[in-house]
Amino acid sequence: MADIQERQVLPSDMVAGRTRSLVSGTLLLILAASVFHIAIVDYSADDGFISFRYAEHLARGQGLVYNIGERVEGYTNFLWVALLAAVRWAIPSVDLPQAARVAGTAATLLIIVLAFRFAKTVARGSAAALLAAAFLAAHSSLAAWSAGGLETSLFTLLVFAGASSYVSYRRTGRHLAVSGILFALAAMTRPDGVIFFVATLFALIVSGYRRDGLRPAVRFAAMFLVIFVPYFIGRSLYFGDLFPNTAYAKVALGFAQLSRGARYVWNYVVEYGVLAWILPVLLYLWRSREEWLWYFAGLIALYFAYIVYVGGDGLAFHRFIAHIAPFIYTIAAIALVDFQRRYIATRTPAWIRTSVAGFAIVLVLALTARTTMVPIFAPERVRWFEPQSQLSFPGNGHDHSYVWFDNYFVDRLAAASRYLQQHAPPGSLVAATPAGAIAYYMDHPVIDMLGLTDKHIARAQGVYQEGWVGGRAGHEKGDGAYVLSRAPDYILMGNVAVVPEPLDEQAMRNKLVLKSEHERWDIPEFHRRYELVSVRLSNEGLFQYFTFFRKKPVVVSEVRAGDGR
Repeated sequence: MADIQERQVLPSDMVAGRTRSLVSGTLLLILAASVFHIAIVDYSADDGFISFRYAEHLARGQGLVYNIGERVEGYTNFLWVALLAAVRWAIPSVDLPQAARVAGTAATLLIIVLAFRFAKTVARGSAAALLAAAFLAAHSSLAAWSAGGLETSLFTLLVFAGASSYVSYRRTGRHLAVSGILFALAAMTRPDGVIFFVATLFALIVSGYRRDGLRPAVRFAAMFLVIFVPYFIGRSLYFGDLFPNTAYAKVALGFAQLSRGARYVWNYVVEYGVLAWILPVLLYLWRSREEWLWYFAGLIALYFAYIVYVGGDGLAFHRFIAHIAPFIYTIAAIALVDFQRRYIATRTPAWIRTSVAGFAIVLVLALTARTTMVPIFAPERVRWFEPQSQLSFPGNGHDHSYVWFDNYFVDRLAAASRYLQQHAPPGSLVAATPAGAIAYYMDHPVIDMLGLTDKHIARAQGVYQEGWVGGRAGHEKGDGAYVLSRAPDYILMGNVAVVPEPLDEQAMRNKLVLKSEHERWDIPEFHRRYELVSVRLSNEGLFQYFTFFRKKPVVVSEVRAGDGR
């Protein structure tokens, strides 16, 4: 009898072991696919180099500053800057853009593992967990911004980990303090992390008051505040402002901004194929009364409202949506598996179930990944003409090989920056519309003409109407007269004009961008005080000539002693 029981148990154990091995192997493949996705996209954004410049100065002991001696909070990602500065200080030879890519990729892998574990716990199965992981590995926004240089992956990881820890507390009574700490770190990474803390505090009070009173809420809030309040007071005293300078650079609230924010969200829904799987999610929400589900849904709705309120984001790949992607796609994965089991598996033959499920998974993953994958593998379908540079993206391999305009733009600014670092006198003041790579690759102080790192421009009244209609959040401010009053030694126009040919004044006039450049061009004093200069950087390629304006030398007449003049 014992032998029979042993023979009955062993096959069950073997099946369970093989299932665990299969699930683990599949998860490893998904993680590898995520690394491949990030690597092949290879995206780089100019805004990340603003953070790199702050981190560089902090690591050198020159302060948390963009320009040495000027305390302006021109970033919204303190913890990210601090981590990069720590890496730079510990390893002086490290390449900060590459270090940011490694850190962003590592954070995304942790997000995938965390989403897998969370979905497996709440769905009590591996199918939804693997699908959630696959969703996130395929997600274009998360893949692009894992390498983009900004804090996106770190912030997403901290927010999702904080929310997951809260759900764990509601299920097991553990990890509430961990949740408060994680939300505090998230709020130090991006100010909008406070939104998730407040929403969770509200959920904790509402859901737990009758059972536990206010003690858990007080404990949760205390863990957050003991970390966040000293940080907030310290940064406010250091910079002299309650809010980051970047918040002032955004245009004030109005209907146009709300409309732009709504378009931002709707464009994501269409571009990422959300409409293809929204029905199973709505059915699941309608049927389910699980607390974690409505908590996640509330966080998604609240953050969507925030995105609309601030007018969306001016950067590529719907960066803000990446912050809540784990919440969205964990729900989507569980809802799709539930839909398949409830409405398809019980009514159809096995081969039909398998075919439908396979087709649906491939379709949904393809829609989630198409924003990055189509430009890489089918560039002719999405090629567009960028009039300012007179180039098309993705390149066809003959004119250039850049897939993303932003990568080209970073290299263009780096070429100009390295020239100025080598040829401009030490301490030369440079004015430029972009503020990232142009400043990172040189030591000269820079006037950011969009105002992210300049207090005056950030608080300037009025917006550039053409830029406003164009819909790029954070690109409307400017003050041409103010820039001219600071008498910069070099003024870089036309989005930093590094192009295959030298430009004359008329050609430069046609390349002007946004408010500061247009306003300054119309001031006669600018043309009297500055001269147009073109220098050759290379004998071939896209970056042959750098055209800019240089302050004319002041000619002082020599007065000979005794000539009476």
